[in-house]
Amino acid sequence: MMNLSTKGIDTSTEARKPSKYIAYGIQELKINSIEVRISPKTGSFVTTFNVETPESTDPTFEGHEGAKGKIGKVQFPRTYVKPNDEKQMSALVKDIGIIADKLGVREQVDAIEWTEDMTIEKYFKVIEQLFKDKFAMWKVCGKEEFWKDDSGTQKKSLRLSLAKWGFVQSVESYKVKQEITFDKTSKWDFEEAVEPESDDLPF
Repeated sequence: MMNLSTKGIDTSTEARKPSKYIAYGIQELKINSIEVRISPKTGSFVTTFNVETPESTDPTFEGHEGAKGKIGKVQFPRTYVKPNDEKQMSALVKDIGIIADKLGVREQVDAIEWTEDMTIEKYFKVIEQLFKDKFAMWKVCGKEEFWKDDSGTQKKSLRLSLAKWGFVQSVESYKVKQEITFDKTSKWDFEEAVEPESDDLPF
């Protein structure tokens, strides 16, 4: 039997490096690009904002693929939008207008014309150019999900999306009054994954 002695045992550990990726909560972010996903069956669509925090001042920080700050993918809006659903489209347009207001580009966004050759992809490509590289305070919500890889090993992931309401504020106004808030105990802000029951039986 091995002797239980701590003599000569090295217990030093390296300091944990800061994460390369954002999580949920109120964060200062800029949009680097916008991805559009369209369902081939229904035509419904949703976008993903590829975002980044301000440059990290931590000397131990190593950004993903040379990024200066933490990065992440944030879904907007929270659910797919049906292009023929007037209520859903109106809500989306209003949210785009809110973002444009907070980023100071409302006039340019209002000037975008929906011509005959305009598509959802083309529209958001124009929006991307107007929204990118401008910092704001964003309310990012989180939803944990369990999934299994090809080997059947169970893993947990975190899906991020913008809040349905009160999801953006300019950096300047946030310093004066925090109008957007995050509550981890609220199911609208954070949803913790419930671990599924095991399929393995004890007999």
